[in-house]
Amino acid sequence: MKYKLLLCMVYLTALYICNTNGDSSYLSIKQLEDSILSPQNHSTTLRPLKDQRNILRVTIKFSLVAVVSVDTVKQELVTNGFLFLFWYDQVQGWNPDDYNGIGRLTPTPKQVWRPRLLLINTLGERDPFEDDYSHMIYNHDGQMGWVPGGLFHTYCALDLEKFPFDVQNCEIQVCPMSHTTSFIVFNTEDEINLAFYYPNPGWELQRAFVTIENISVVPGETFSCPSFNLILKRRSTTIILNVIVPVVLLSVLNNLVFIIPIESGEKISYVLTVAAVIFTVFLHDRDEKEESAIKSKANYQKCVKKLLTIKNAVAPFEEAKDPQPEDDYDSPDTTDENSNDSNVNKYRIISKHINKFFFIVMSFVTTVMTIWYFAFTAT
Repeated sequence: MKYKLLLCMVYLTALYICNTNGDSSYLSIKQLEDSILSPQNHSTTLRPLKDQRNILRVTIKFSLVAVVSVDTVKQELVTNGFLFLFWYDQVQGWNPDDYNGIGRLTPTPKQVWRPRLLLINTLGERDPFEDDYSHMIYNHDGQMGWVPGGLFHTYCALDLEKFPFDVQNCEIQVCPMSHTTSFIVFNTEDEINLAFYYPNPGWELQRAFVTIENISVVPGETFSCPSFNLILKRRSTTIILNVIVPVVLLSVLNNLVFIIPIESGEKISYVLTVAAVIFTVFLHDRDEKEESAIKSKANYQKCVKKLLTIKNAVAPFEEAKDPQPEDDYDSPDTTDENSNDSNVNKYRIISKHINKFFFIVMSFVTTVMTIWYFAFTAT
C-alpha cells in the first residue's frame, strides 16, 4: 500500500507538467482545454454524472506527514497531511486521437467540479481547502484526482489521568456538508499512508487508521464522513528525567529535614514551608525561653539575698536578726534549681521525638505515593 501511494504521489506531482504523449504544443493543449473545460461544456456545480439520481462514489485516502503539536491546554491537535480523492467524470472525456494524442489535462480546482469537504472538529478554518491551488488530474477516460493538503487544527479530548504514560486517541473528521449519502458516498482503505511521515519527538504514533461514519444531521438525511484516527502515545522519558525524578528527589530531601539537629539553625532555611518543622523549632525555642526565665529568676533571688545580707551586716548588733532567714532564702534556690533540672530539656526531648515521628511518617508517605503513582500511570 505504501509503495502504491508513493507511486501515486510521484504520478500526481508529474501532473504539473502535461503529458508528453502526442502533440504537447501550447496550441494543442489550449484547444483541448477550451473544448473540455469551457463553462459551456463543463459545470463546476453539478456532480459529473449523466443521471443525477445516481450516487457518486469517491475514493478518499489520507497521507500523514507530521504530528506538528499536541496542546494539552487548548485540547488541540495540529497535523500536516494530504488528502487523495479520486472519482470518475461520466459526462466529459475525450478520444486522445481527436486531439493529437493528448490524454491528460491538469486543470485548477476552480475549473472543474470537486467534492467540497469541511473539517467537523476544527479549531481553525472550517474549509482548509477553500484557497487550494494544487492542480488536478483529468484523464481522457474521465478519471479525476485531487490532492489537497495543509495544516489541520482539530479538537482532541485529551485524557491526562495517566500522565506522562498517557495514550491519546485523536481524529481528523471531514464531511461533505453539501451532499448527503444520496449523492456522495466515500470509499477508503483501512490504514493511513505513513510513507511520508516524520516522527514527532514527543509522541509515538502507535496506529493510524480510517473509519467512515454516516452522520445524521437532520431526520432522514445522513452524510458520509471519513475520520482519520491517530493513536498517540506520549514519549515519557524526557518528562520522567526532567520533571518526575527531580520532584521525587526533592520529596526525599524534604523528609531529611527532620533529622537535621535543631541546634544547627538550618531547619527552616532547608525547606520553604513544613508545618511540622516549624512546630518542632517552636518547641525548641520555648524550652530555651523557659530555661532563660528560670535563670533570670534565680539571679534575681541571689541579688535580693545579697542585698539583705549587706543590710544585716550594717544593722546594729542588737537589731541583728536571726541568720535563719538566710537559710530561708537558700531553700528557694535549691527548690528552683531542682525545678530547673526537672523542666530543662523537656520540650527539647518532645521535639526530638516529634522529629523522629514525622521523619518516619513522611518517608513512608513519600515512598507509598511514588510507588502508587508509577504503578497506576504505567498500567
